[in-house]
Amino acid sequence: MRIFVSLAISLLLFSGTTLASTTIYRWVDNSGVVHYSDKPPANKNAVPAKLPPLQTFEPSPAVSVLTKQPLENTVAEHQAPPPPRIVQPKNHATLRNAQHVIEVRVNVALAPNQGLTYYVDGKAQNDTPTRSTQFLLRNVYRGTHSLAVALIGERGKPIGVSKPIIVYMKPPRIHHQEHTGS
Repeated sequence: MRIFVSLAISLLLFSGTTLASTTIYRWVDNSGVVHYSDKPPANKNAVPAKLPPLQTFEPSPAVSVLTKQPLENTVAEHQAPPPPRIVQPKNHATLRNAQHVIEVRVNVALAPNQGLTYYVDGKAQNDTPTRSTQFLLRNVYRGTHSLAVALIGERGKPIGVSKPIIVYMKPPRIHHQEHTGS
């Protein structure tokens, strides 16, 4: 246990760059305690320690959960713009449309060279990004569907994605009126 405590304390005393470029020495004193240091002690039985390589962490780039592609802007480069927000239809809305069309409106501030891609159930509905904040989704048939909108940057990569909403597409209602003979 002493060995691990001593090692942990020694490692905390040195920065990662110092450890990467410095030889660490290991020796056992007369009491049997193992020591580590970056300076060779007067003790003749000190030897360079065989330590495991330093563990480093490289954060992965931000990835869109919708498109599985890297987001163009990262916090390190500059502040990402707010993602688009779907304002129509409302989340969990029941829609009835005989033409199988859904009108989507989004609230977003588009910068020059930015556009929007509209998604139904994770599939892009427009081949190239559009600057229009209103879009007609066609051929959306009966069932439960997820809608989302991606903000696309000037290099054609997503830089923000709306929170997906759920809509329920149902057939139109047929109203029957009873005629009474008069």
